[in-house]
Amino acid sequence: MKVHKSLDLVYPCCNPHLHWVQDLVHYYGQLVKMLPKELPIAVYVVNDGSSKGINEQDIQFLTAEIPHFHFIDMWIDDSNNFIKEKSLP
Repeated sequence: MKVHKSLDLVYPCCNPHLHWVQDLVHYYGQLVKMLPKELPIAVYVVNDGSSKGINEQDIQFLTAEIPHFHFIDMWIDDSNNFIKEKSLP
């Protein structure tokens, strides 16, 4: 039986610091250099409640710079006090 290996990275993000997108791309690049080229790496950025600091341009930049990039937007529905999840296209 052949074993398929992959790496999934989850970056929880709540009101991120300035230039967080450039930092993420930089450190992703550093990590990729240390791992086997054939290892698939998926990056999941999860907005877990940001009211600022994440915008559509950031997501577009990350999508262009990181193969297998995914953005998951979590938000709280104040009327029912539970978390709903949505994904950007």
